[in-house]
Amino acid sequence: MSAASPRILIDLSVAPPGGAGTYAAGFLSGLIEADLADECQIAEPRHRIMGHLSLLVTTRSAYRHHISRAFVEAIESRTTLSNDLHDRIYTATQEAVMNAVLHGNLQIEAGLRDNLERFVEFHESIESKLALPEVAGGMVRVDALWNSKMLYVVIRDSGDGYDKAVVSSLNETIGDS
Repeated sequence: MSAASPRILIDLSVAPPGGAGTYAAGFLSGLIEADLADECQIAEPRHRIMGHLSLLVTTRSAYRHHISRAFVEAIESRTTLSNDLHDRIYTATQEAVMNAVLHGNLQIEAGLRDNLERFVEFHESIESKLALPEVAGGMVRVDALWNSKMLYVVIRDSGDGYDKAVVSSLNETIGDS
């Protein structure tokens, strides 16, 4: 990547309202690198894609292993990243992957980790859901596309999605405060 500060886009793709997870929808419709490149070119139309990296892992593997670290190191082995850029990409990717695992694929209630008393329940909930093969085998896909001006990271889960009306209502509530 160039010495100039490249744009970093982290896109935690979520399921469409009431639909299958973005990963599942994309996978079933034959999502290929060209589709991702087209997405990226829309965001940055003047620059061609120079590199692409994909990782597809199960929910259990994404939770138990340091996939974000390995993924960012794999990006760095293919293009130059400053230490600061490496750290920012890792932090954003790790957070997005954990959100995909916990809230997308495992459907863990966000409020469980808000206090120490419920943290044990949070952990037990994760472990009980990871013990179910149909849940633990859900997929998380991490893609990166880059050129000399930007890096685009997309994380997709196979969760059920969200209720658009609830999200809109929450956004309005937050905006009013």
